[in-house]
Amino acid sequence: MNNKLKRFESLLLVGFLVTLFISCNNDFVDINSDLVNTEVATNFGLDSLEYDVVAYNLPLGPVQSNNLTLNYIGVYGDGYGSSNYNFVSQIGPTIYDPEFGDSVTIDSVTFYVPYFSTNLGSDEDGRIQYQLDSVFGDKPIKLSLFESEYFLRDFDPDGDVGDFQRYYSNKSASESEPIPDNVLEGPVILAQDTIEVSNRSIYLTQGEDVTDSLFPGFYFKLDTLFWRQKIIDKQGSLELSNESSFRNYFRGVYFKTEGIENDGSLLGMNLGNGQANITIYYKNENSDNPENVDEDGNPQQFTYRFNFENNQVNFIDNDFTGSIPVGDMENGDQSLYLKGGEGSLAGIELFKGETDTGEDRLQAFKNEFAEFDENGKFLAYKRLINEANLVLYVDQTQISGNEPDRIYLYDLDNQTPLIDYAIDAFVSTIPRLSVSSHLGILQREGEEPDGKGIRYTMKLTSHLLNIIDSDSTNVRLGLAVASNVNLELDTSQGDVQDIDGSAEAVPLSSITSPKGTVLHGNRSLNPEVALRLKIFYTCLEDIEDCSSDN
Repeated sequence: MNNKLKRFESLLLVGFLVTLFISCNNDFVDINSDLVNTEVATNFGLDSLEYDVVAYNLPLGPVQSNNLTLNYIGVYGDGYGSSNYNFVSQIGPTIYDPEFGDSVTIDSVTFYVPYFSTNLGSDEDGRIQYQLDSVFGDKPIKLSLFESEYFLRDFDPDGDVGDFQRYYSNKSASESEPIPDNVLEGPVILAQDTIEVSNRSIYLTQGEDVTDSLFPGFYFKLDTLFWRQKIIDKQGSLELSNESSFRNYFRGVYFKTEGIENDGSLLGMNLGNGQANITIYYKNENSDNPENVDEDGNPQQFTYRFNFENNQVNFIDNDFTGSIPVGDMENGDQSLYLKGGEGSLAGIELFKGETDTGEDRLQAFKNEFAEFDENGKFLAYKRLINEANLVLYVDQTQISGNEPDRIYLYDLDNQTPLIDYAIDAFVSTIPRLSVSSHLGILQREGEEPDGKGIRYTMKLTSHLLNIIDSDSTNVRLGLAVASNVNLELDTSQGDVQDIDGSAEAVPLSSITSPKGTVLHGNRSLNPEVALRLKIFYTCLEDIEDCSSDN
């Protein structure tokens, strides 16, 4: 992690310097704008070149899915098939070693988890409506809650000192340590109930009076006997006295979901806003204690609250209609299958192999754009790269809508962003808009939000400039579905359990996206949409050997 962080800090510094370089070149072109055009170009020549690439599928094994920034429950379906998401989380009380008293009655126990949502204002009835985010579908699902009897560890006993424990999407802590269902499904907290998806606020009432309102989410009242025996009756015990003892005593809550009649919805849970909780509402009937009664002499209501915290794991059970093929790493594939969660990535290699004349493709590319001395040191540009793009066309014959707006292009070998990510540097609070020059937003038919996807344009101009003039390594590139490209500011990626042809790690923004798409690869049967690298350049006239037909 520290080495990756240092690499990314270096990347930001280099990005700043390259930005200065590009700015200078942009100023130069702007000044000569009356000359730099296809009709009156007298000092420069404008042109473009296309290069073959090799792009192949990297289907994933189980992905590391603990302590994510976004967790789901429910059912998600698309052209790949269906996926069922379940979840387990430790909980912790806001106060340890509580004093409930001797004459305790429980009024109710409530369970609440909000969705991600934005306030849209009130409807005709004065009820606030919200726009839901990270919620897919509007069909009900069934939810059961269990006390988990599996202890979620902080550290890996088989790793080096200080190594955190990894948990995976297939209900395991490693290839050799599966987590049995009967351990996750301990005592029942909530028998199977139905979650209806709604974008309206939840009103809490007492009699006919509204006492509070909550953001949209799911809200249930739980059986009080379980919580009396588990918590209230343990007053004064070691189990409730400190965090370590409590985490071993009450090991977590397991969320198990099912679709209804082969349908359902996928719900993103907003566990980080401090609102999600389980709360016991109780009274102490011992009226001799003045703290137990209100000003009218009636029993005072108290609360004991638990938050969802510490270790959490999302489990994904895929039921795909077919298997995602292992890619042809030598020649590339016709189709690129990108799927979030426990899905699939793509690898892309630029300038791989040799030209028809036996020249190394990378060196041939560099020679077309620059001059070098006998030791291979960069001397001068003869073609100045204005923009370099990978244009990825969506194969609409193989998908069924709900395509991701964003995909993420990155350094697959080092599991870090490209320098273009740092140079773009437009990070928005709306993830859909962040870093959109480098990582182009999906272009849709008619520019409609739900229009069919046409293509993504990924810019890697600075990456190529670094290869030419800084002798940077021509690394393999990775391509993944992205829920939120801002997550890649943190350069750590999730681990992947090994399978043949799999990547070693996966971007966090891909793990936290259920979506998928299919793109035309470099061997697409339609050459007009096959994946190619396209470079737009300015030919500098005072450098020899810079004709557009080179």
